Amino acid sequence: MLVAALAATAAMLVQPGARAALAAQPDAVASVPATGPVVWLAANSSVANLAQVNRSVAVADMGAVGTMIQATAMVTQNPVPAGYRSLPTERWTSYARFAGAAAAGRIPSYIRVAHYDNEAWGQTPVAEQHHPGLYERKFCQVAHAHGLLCVTSPGRDICAIAFPNSGSNNHCYLSHDMAGSAAKYADYIDIQGEVNELRGTSAYKAFITRAATQARRANPHIIALGNLNATVSGQSVTAAQMNADARAVYGTHPWQVSGFYMTIDNAGARTTARFMQLFEP
Repeated sequence: MLVAALAATAAMLVQPGARAALAAQPDAVASVPATGPVVWLAANSSVANLAQVNRSVAVADMGAVGTMIQATAMVTQNPVPAGYRSLPTERWTSYARFAGAAAAGRIPSYIRVAHYDNEAWGQTPVAEQHHPGLYERKFCQVAHAHGLLCVTSPGRDICAIAFPNSGSNNHCYLSHDMAGSAAKYADYIDIQGEVNELRGTSAYKAFITRAATQARRANPHIIALGNLNATVSGQSVTAAQMNADARAVYGTHPWQVSGFYMTIDNAGARTTARFMQLFEP
């Protein structure tokens, strides 16, 4: 019943013109809100950097109903600033830690979304790196069992651990259907393809849209997000370039995304604010 309800409400978001808002009742099961038109996800530190240079953009976009603002586990206070209407989200890099915290009742009641950020780093256990699809499923099952929405976002680099000798990270991610596996049991998938911003809009579009297609083939109700960053790997990306990239992949077709995960450091905050002003679908 829970998973069916989540899937039904998730489907509402990808309908053109959907505008239904989430009634965020503390004791109710979380549901995917239908907001329009863009779904944003960002860390609370990123939102703070954006607010420092343009508070009105931060509140209007990142603070809208249906957006998500996250902090990394273990969360000790609500990551959503006062005056924002976003969904409080807790980011986890380890399924094992998340499952343990959930079983022990250590996830705060105000958290509405659990985000599994599994990558090729020390924060994700080796076993989870070798079997990303298995642990993405387990993570979402635990999240749903506790009334939480589930975001998955496997890093492209984890593919080389799970599937050695599979070429570049982009090729490995796409050829092994990483997005499909991550989306199958989730409510949202964050496609970590921002490095392709440095290769131009055509390359960014090619990667994001193919991954989004795989995600939606595995789960027709998935809400797919692209990744954007004004300072990718220390290199600057202009607001105009971010706008071109976003417009190339955003929309309601099965191969398009419904929004973006934004990484915003101090150096990229002004550029990001300008991008968000330009990007008005």
